[in-house]
Amino acid sequence: MTDAAVFALITKSTEMPDGSLLVRGTATDPSLDADAQRCDPAWLKSAMPDWFRYGNIREQHSNIAAGVATHYEVEEGDRHVIEAKIVDPGSVAKVKAGVLKGFSIGIRNPQIRADKSAPGGIIQNGQIVE
Repeated sequence: MTDAAVFALITKSTEMPDGSLLVRGTATDPSLDADAQRCDPAWLKSAMPDWFRYGNIREQHSNIAAGVATHYEVEEGDRHVIEAKIVDPGSVAKVKAGVLKGFSIGIRNPQIRADKSAPGGIIQNGQIVE
């Protein structure tokens, strides 16, 4: 179970011949999220590559192993972008139907510091687990 989560939209989806989907989008960036929190860019520089070593993609932070991240890059503005291969048939169907619309990183044991620019605080440490 994660203690914090940050959401971003899927920007591209490609159907593959084997029935899987390749989906691309921002996994996280330093913008304010729906919980009025922000991820510290310095922390993300090490936390995201650590997560990408195994790159598990779960559905809605559940036990459903939906797929795996296949590509990771940092774009301008400290945007951490991933491409993931979604293989779970139920997850594939939900992405196609627009039910699953984005990526949400899950952070175990987040360390959050108060900051006026983010009413929910700045996530400055923890382990990204999905």
